[in-house]
Amino acid sequence: MILKPIFAQLEITEGCTHRCIHCYNYYSKNRSNNFLNEKVIDSIIKNELFYITMTGGEPLISKNILFSSIEKLRKANIDVCLNSNLYLLEKEDAEILKDLKLNYVLSSILSSKEELHDKITQRKGSFKKLIKSLEFLINEGINISLNMVVSQANINEVYETGKFIFANLGIKKFSATPIVPSSEREINLMLDRKEYIHTLNELLNLEKDFGMDVDSLHQIGRASCRERV
Repeated sequence: MILKPIFAQLEITEGCTHRCIHCYNYYSKNRSNNFLNEKVIDSIIKNELFYITMTGGEPLISKNILFSSIEKLRKANIDVCLNSNLYLLEKEDAEILKDLKLNYVLSSILSSKEELHDKITQRKGSFKKLIKSLEFLINEGINISLNMVVSQANINEVYETGKFIFANLGIKKFSATPIVPSSEREINLMLDRKEYIHTLNELLNLEKDFGMDVDSLHQIGRASCRERV
């Protein structure tokens, strides 16, 4: 019998460097509120959770809070993942994360094409910065998994994006996750059933062609795609 959660996500801030067209956090207007405090970390340690994801917003906006929290959790033998777009990551940050024994990083890539990636994030230069940050992490031997939120904007880019990160960065863990809208704003970005199946087939092709470790980050179901009219 499980009497407590074994996993939690900690949202450090609602603030973000990007304004992705599919993001549920769009209406926060990039606030930079810091939510996390020592009592939360102490409670997690006291209750002996096994696994924590540090997320946001963009958690690297609050580096001091992020790093001190990771340090405390790892000293308590709790596994920690950082979910970040990596726009604010510098070489010295990657070195710190290695020293803190961070278990792995989950980040997002939205296309192998720079122009399309930046169009979706609505942040010019976000693609180039992502690749540079990934190189920093790779050089420090930190485990990396990349996720691609798939919408009408990039539905035809799944295979090429997976191939790109494998061929150019050696990253084998890749997820393609169809958008689940949180408001009317994203409805037109949804995939229909055929497009959803196409996305999953492209993941299987990447597994077959390159031996990649592929996944989708939410459960497949009717609410995940719109019916074809």
